[in-house]
Amino acid sequence: MSKNLASTVGAALAKAPDSRSHRTNDTGLLRPTIEAYGELESAYDFFNEHLFVRLFGVRLPNVMLTMPKSRKYQGYFQHQSWNSSRGEHVRASEIALNPAFFLSLQEVSQTLVHEMVHLGQAEHPETFGEPSPRGYHNTLFAESMIAIGLMPSSTGMPGGRTTGVRMAEYVITNGPFARAYERFRRNGYEIRWSSSFIRNNTSGTGPTGQFYSPNAAQDREREQKRRSKTKYTCAACGLNAWAKPQARLACVTCSVLMREVES
Repeated sequence: MSKNLASTVGAALAKAPDSRSHRTNDTGLLRPTIEAYGELESAYDFFNEHLFVRLFGVRLPNVMLTMPKSRKYQGYFQHQSWNSSRGEHVRASEIALNPAFFLSLQEVSQTLVHEMVHLGQAEHPETFGEPSPRGYHNTLFAESMIAIGLMPSSTGMPGGRTTGVRMAEYVITNGPFARAYERFRRNGYEIRWSSSFIRNNTSGTGPTGQFYSPNAAQDREREQKRRSKTKYTCAACGLNAWAKPQARLACVTCSVLMREVES
C-alpha cells in the first residue's frame, strides 16, 4: 500500500463512527437487560430509603438482584452468596425475583420488600431478629413485616398463618408500605419487563422443556394456582397427595402422618 493511499484510508476510518457505540447510543433502541435490572435496582433503593431507613434507621447493603424463573417460588434470598474477584472478603447477598410472577408493580414491590426483610435479619439481627435456618419465616420476621405494613400469611389472605416455611403477604391498609408504594407509583417508577415462561414436562419441546407462551396472563394465573399446592408423601408406603402448605395429612392404610416434600 502506498503512503498516500494508507493516509487516505486512515483518515476515512477516523471519521467513521464506532458501530458499537452508535448502536448503544441510538435513541429509542430497546435495552431489555439495562431497563429490567435498572428498574429493580431503583425499586430496591427507593424502598430501602423510604421503609428501612425511615422506620428502622437501617440502610440495607447493596445486593445482587437476579431474575431466575421457576414454578417453585416467587422470590428468594441468599446471604452473601456472590463473590467478587476484587478479593475473597468482597461479597454480596442475592435477592431473586421470579419474572413469571411479575403480575403488577405492587406485587413485585411486595416480593422485593419481603426478601429485603430476610436481608435485614441476616445483616441486622439486633433490629430485625435472628433469622431461622432454611428460610423459615419466624415470629421476629413476622413482626418486622407487620411494622413495615405487610401482613405475612401462609395463604396470602387474612386468616393465614403468620409463620412457616412458605409464606406470602398482603398489604395492611394505610400502613407504611401502602403509603410508600403509593409514593413510588406516583413518582413514575415502573417494572416494564416480565416473563411468560412456563415449564412443560410432557411435550418435550427442546432439551430443557422450556418455552414461551403468548398467553402470558393465563400462564401466570396457572403459576399462582400451582404455587398454592404442596406435595405430601407417606414414608411407609409411598402414597402421594397434594394439599395446601402446612396441611396435616395422614395415610389411613399405614396410620402415619404424611410428610411435606418438594414436588
